[in-house]
Amino acid sequence: MAQSIIFYDEKKIFFFDGKSNKELIEPLQIDSFNKFVSSRLLNLIQSNIIDKGLEIKAVISDSRDVFLIPDELYNSSKREEFYKLNYSNIPAGKTIKEQSISMLNATLIYSCKKWFHDFFEHHFKETPILNRSALHLKKTLSNRESMRDIHIIIKNDTFDIIKLKNKNLHSFNSIEYTSINDIIYFLIGHIEKLNIENPSINVFGKMTQMEEIKKITSKMDSLKNNEYNFNSNLNYLELIS
Repeated sequence: MAQSIIFYDEKKIFFFDGKSNKELIEPLQIDSFNKFVSSRLLNLIQSNIIDKGLEIKAVISDSRDVFLIPDELYNSSKREEFYKLNYSNIPAGKTIKEQSISMLNATLIYSCKKWFHDFFEHHFKETPILNRSALHLKKTLSNRESMRDIHIIIKNDTFDIIKLKNKNLHSFNSIEYTSINDIIYFLIGHIEKLNIENPSINVFGKMTQMEEIKKITSKMDSLKNNEYNFNSNLNYLELIS
C-alpha cells in the first residue's frame, strides 16, 4: 500500500506523499484547536489520504524543547519531574512525552501539544506518533560509515545540534534562536568544543535558511573551509525507515 506522512511543526500540519515527498494538499495552520478544527482535520485526512488508498505510516511532530537522559538515571513514571528540572515549567496546553533511543541506552524527553497527541491517539490508534529530533538522532547514529561531524536541524524557534566524535555521539542540544546569526554563533562555539579541523556539517532547514547560512559561512575564515551538506527537502519516510 502507498504511504503518507503527517508532520506537525507546532504551527501547521503538513501532509506528504511518502514516495514523492510532495505535499498532498496545502498545510493546515492551527492557531487554536476546537471541535470545528478537529472535524476539518479529520475530513482532510479522510478525503486526501484514506480515500485515496494511502496508509499513514507515521505522525511526526517537532518540539522546541527536547533533551536526552541516560536510561540508567531515568524513571518513566517521573517524566514530568525530569522535564521540570530542565525547563522549570510545563508549557500551557502541552503534555510531556518520551521516545527511546535504544542505541544510546537513553530516552529523549519532549513536550507535545496535548490536542495533537490526543487527536491522533484517539482517531488513529495504530499509527505511531514520533518526534522528529528522536528520528534524526536514530538516523544519524545508524549510518556510522557515512557520518558527518555535526548535524543541525532548524525548527521554528529552536534548532537541534548533534555532534559526533569518532563516530559516536559527543553531545546533543536543542537551542533557542531568533535569527540565523544565532545559529552561526553557536555553530562556531560547538566546532571549537569538538576540536576538529574543517568538520563536515549537515544542515536541515528551509531553502531561505540554507541560502543565508551559505552566504554567511562563505565569508567567514573560521567556517568557509568546512564541508557542508544542505538539505531543504527532508524526506520524512526515509527518516523513519
